[in-house]
Amino acid sequence: MKIFLTLLTFLLLLSLNTFAQYVPSTVLSGHTDRVYDVLFSPDGNTLASRSKDKTIRLWDIKSGTERHILSGHTDSVSRIKFSPDGNTLASSSADKTIRLWDVMTGTERYILKGHTKGVGSIVYSPDGNTLASSSADRTVRIWDVQNGTEKYSLIGPTNFFYDTGLLFSSDGNTLVSISADNTIRLWDVQTGIVKHTIIGHTGSISEIILSPDDKTLVSRSNDKTVRIWDIQTGTEKHAITVHTDWIYDIVLSPDGNTLATGSADKTVRLWDVQTGVEKHLLTAHTDGIFDVVFSPDGKHSPLMVETIPSDCGMLKLGLKSSYLVMIQVSEDVCFILVIFYFLQMDKPLLVEVVLLSVYGMLQQG
Repeated sequence: MKIFLTLLTFLLLLSLNTFAQYVPSTVLSGHTDRVYDVLFSPDGNTLASRSKDKTIRLWDIKSGTERHILSGHTDSVSRIKFSPDGNTLASSSADKTIRLWDVMTGTERYILKGHTKGVGSIVYSPDGNTLASSSADRTVRIWDVQNGTEKYSLIGPTNFFYDTGLLFSSDGNTLVSISADNTIRLWDVQTGIVKHTIIGHTGSISEIILSPDDKTLVSRSNDKTVRIWDIQTGTEKHAITVHTDWIYDIVLSPDGNTLATGSADKTVRLWDVQTGVEKHLLTAHTDGIFDVVFSPDGKHSPLMVETIPSDCGMLKLGLKSSYLVMIQVSEDVCFILVIFYFLQMDKPLLVEVVLLSVYGMLQQG
């Protein structure tokens, strides 16, 4: 069956004029267990990967060679983040620590200790001088990455998320966190005081994103809603309640004016952020949509598709595209359906449907 599906994929791709565009030029092999995530450095020259094998590997994009193996964590690696300047990689782990690595040399700079349980999300401040981390110990800790010391900790509610989402505002003055009590908290980074506690969702919150101007916060939840908030006042501006199944992804256009939502109800919807009005309904998919991505200018720029989770591992595709891209990962076999929409005059035009086989694009061990 797998051979037949792979052959079918090959024949479909072969029929496309742009076939060569979708063939991976390099396969990066080295991890000894499942690869959970991959992340590009800010300059695009280095790829970092984290694996179930408890290691992080740094790869040279141009040559496809392995630069460094970052070993030290004694349990699974939860998250990896490049500093804004790309010189340092931070990694969090279930071993209760965060490690800071020198990207050029592969050496360990600091081990950040303080959490009493596994560490989940980590995020750098825009200036790269501060790192925030969340843990199952109900705390968010703020670290000085210049000397590897803890500045202070923020105490959350009793049922604080293990892997809560964390965001810094672009000026670095506000930290946004989500909690398992279905709330969002806005913290003053200088004082550690909660500025607003946002209440509205009736299910666990899966994701939060900020608009480029830091004025609008968007959240999605297992209650099948997306909510748009005023970050200055902490009040709800709009509630999106039309999806009939779980919402898997939300993304803002680069100008912050359009919100795209992808759902298990097989639809992608485009929304006007200011009014909360639906602009377009995209219905080409025949199954749930797991990932929605805008090109950097929202219409015409080269695009790097974000990490896509599947039972086959983690995959990152490099596509040169001028489209809004929706990625669908099949649940029964390791295939990805990519549907390309071109946003011309703010009207979506279906231009291409491509089926990609993960077997030919992902290699482990």
